[in-house]
Amino acid sequence: MYVLGGPGAVPSALDAALAEYASKGVVRLQGADRYATAVDTSAHLWPSGSRNVTIARGDEFPDALSAATILPAVPGPVLLSSPSGLDASTLEEIRRLKPANAFIIGGTGVVPDSVSTEFSALGVAVFRLAGPDRYATSLELARTTYPTAASTVFLATGEDFPDGLVVGPAAARASGPILLTPPTCMPIRTAVYLNKVKPQRIVLVGGASVLSDDAGRLRVC
Repeated sequence: MYVLGGPGAVPSALDAALAEYASKGVVRLQGADRYATAVDTSAHLWPSGSRNVTIARGDEFPDALSAATILPAVPGPVLLSSPSGLDASTLEEIRRLKPANAFIIGGTGVVPDSVSTEFSALGVAVFRLAGPDRYATSLELARTTYPTAASTVFLATGEDFPDGLVVGPAAARASGPILLTPPTCMPIRTAVYLNKVKPQRIVLVGGASVLSDDAGRLRVC
């Protein structure tokens, strides 16, 4: 079992409580900040390197949530960028990983173009997946990974992070995308995509106060 983040993020007392349920023990992955925690997680889970690496903005949540959609297709660590680019420890981890492909989530106003330049200088193929806003970016990831069919689709609010975060493993297991949506309606482009892929099941994540039934009925904004 893994705990992500230091005691300031997740209390130390939780380790002992979780140990009762974890037959192989509890491993805490942490760093001095969120960027360093991402690096520590990458180093622990991909000790021999990774063919793919995904980059998302570290001080905003939506694109990092949406990144869960592509990870089954391009498995590898998610590392975080600050508004000004990658810090030294993240660059060092990328060099250790020796990826062939880098997937940057969000436009240049979210993850600066300097990040693409740094990957290109290392001989890494760069793919930027982005839309004009958080909803369009999550849709672009879904279109890329599930272009013609998706049996299960998960809808989560784009206004806050907890529900989209916890549903990530379920989406990976079900081989379905996570689509971010406003709380009370559906972006028209997202509705068009859903009509195209014709999911057998649409899962609304969270209560009606977080995501209304209208979103599940594809009522467009």
